[in-house]
Amino acid sequence: MGFGLNFFQILLILLLKLFTNIDGYGPQTMMISTCTLGWLVGVICGDGATGLYIGATLALMSLGVVGLGGASVPNYAITCVITVIITIATKEDYTVGLAVGLPVGMLYMYIDVFIKTIGATIAVRGQQLIEAGEFEKGINYPTRILWMNYVGGILPIVLVLLIGQPVVEAIVNFIPDWLYKGMQVAGSILPVTGMAILLNYLPVKKHWPYLLLGFVMYSYLGLSTLPVGMVGLALAAIYYMRVINTTGNYIAEDMQDE
Repeated sequence: MGFGLNFFQILLILLLKLFTNIDGYGPQTMMISTCTLGWLVGVICGDGATGLYIGATLALMSLGVVGLGGASVPNYAITCVITVIITIATKEDYTVGLAVGLPVGMLYMYIDVFIKTIGATIAVRGQQLIEAGEFEKGINYPTRILWMNYVGGILPIVLVLLIGQPVVEAIVNFIPDWLYKGMQVAGSILPVTGMAILLNYLPVKKHWPYLLLGFVMYSYLGLSTLPVGMVGLALAAIYYMRVINTTGNYIAEDMQDE
C-alpha cells in the first residue's frame, strides 16, 4: 500500500469506513459525519488538525446534497478519506488531495447505480422468501446489500492506496498551473455554495438579525467558530424559552376562559 501507511493504519481506516456504511444504510445515527470522519482519518495518519479542516470543508460542500430514493450523489465520505490521506502524505495544500479525491467521489455514483440495481433484485428475492415463510433465509438478504455497499465504498479508497504516492504525485505534477489555481478557487467557492444551499432551507427572512450578528462576530470581530457557536446557542436557548413561556401563557389563558 502507498502513502507511507502501515497495515494497522489502513485497517483502522477501512473499519472506520465500515462503521459509516453500517450507520448510513442502517440506524443512521450520524455519529460520524464528514467532519468527524476527516478528523479521525487525520488522527490515524498523524495529523488530526489537517483532517478536521478537510472534513469540515467537505461537510460544507455536501450541505444540501442528499441522495433521496434511488438518486445517486457524489460520495463525500470517500472524497474526505482520500483527500486527507493524500494531503497529509504529500504535505501539499488540501486542494491537491481534493483534485484526486473529488473526482473519485463523483465516479462513485456509477458504482452506486450498479449496487442499487443489483440490490433491488436481492431485496425482491428476500421479500419472496419471507412471504413464502422462509424467514431465516429471507432475513439475511438485507445484510448482503449492506456488504455490497461497503465493498463499493472502500473499493475506490483501496484502488487509490494501491496506486501509491508516486503515481498520484506524477498526476499532480502533470496538472497545469491554470487548472491547479482553478481547483483552489473551486475549493474556496464550494463550501460557500453548500452554506448558501443550507440557508435556502432555513427561516433566514424571519431570523436574519441572528445571521447578521454571527457574520459580524466572525468577519469583523475576528472571533473563531467556537465562541460564535456558543453565543448562537445562548441566543437559541433564550428564543426557545421565550417561545415556550409565550405558548404557556396562551394555554393558561385559554384554560381560565373555559
